[in-house]
Amino acid sequence: GCPFSCTFCGRLTRKYRKRSVEGVVEEMKFLISTYGINCFAIEDELFMQARSWIEEFCEKVMPLKVVWRCQSRAKGLKPEVLKLMRRAGCVRVTLGVESGSGKILETMHKQIMPDDIRQTVIRCREAGIYPGTELIIGTPGENEATVCETVELFRELKLPAREMAFLQLLPGTPLFMQHVGADGPIGDHLSVLEGLSNDDGTLTNLIHNVSGLSDAELTRLKSSAEAEMKKNFENYYRTEKKLHYYFNKVAGFTGLFNGTNQTFYHKREKNVNTPIPVPGNILEGQDHR
Repeated sequence: GCPFSCTFCGRLTRKYRKRSVEGVVEEMKFLISTYGINCFAIEDELFMQARSWIEEFCEKVMPLKVVWRCQSRAKGLKPEVLKLMRRAGCVRVTLGVESGSGKILETMHKQIMPDDIRQTVIRCREAGIYPGTELIIGTPGENEATVCETVELFRELKLPAREMAFLQLLPGTPLFMQHVGADGPIGDHLSVLEGLSNDDGTLTNLIHNVSGLSDAELTRLKSSAEAEMKKNFENYYRTEKKLHYYFNKVAGFTGLFNGTNQTFYHKREKNVNTPIPVPGNILEGQDHR
């Protein structure tokens, strides 16, 4: 469940229930002892919602000496909690950024604004945790100006390029109820279900377009924004991280500028639990995509 009310989200109950810390940690111990697992990707979208829960979790997972990543809203993260998470092995928090446009965030009912995103990214980095991101394109009212705001926010925060997910209208969500209908832009209920079931689940295929733009224009904006984010990050890396940049060039490493080489964000602190090299997929994975 989720107590928030984002217009695109399929969590249809406001009641939020968490498993016990003991239950989660015991399951992790089982996976460690049975399969030798030492890295965990935790998929609870509101993992950090309850401070007392996350503090207890960190204290109990710290002795396991594993690394892990989780997800969070891009608002309200406390520096002291983030530092505790880092000591407990957290290396990445994926943030539901969705857009860098205040107008689009308001349309989504995200209850966050660009300044919240800025503050959250900075706090994650200060704690030595990589701030991952999720982006959506195609919300009603999306246009070249709102997409440019997202690109500019990524440039300002020196974030690697992120693939943007096309908005998909899930049955029962506010956006779905607003646009569904035989004569509506997404068709009737059955056609929506058929479109979703035939998709590959990557959110990279345009199924529902309620942006007000043509399909061709929305697709162009997506490709253009992703290319611009990649170029901006490459320029930042080349000019401000010259040693890393040229080392990777000489070594022939791949994937640098789409965000797959992000080690420079990670602080080395004596009291941080990093007993093993962090595998690329736990930092660089595309999360739900």
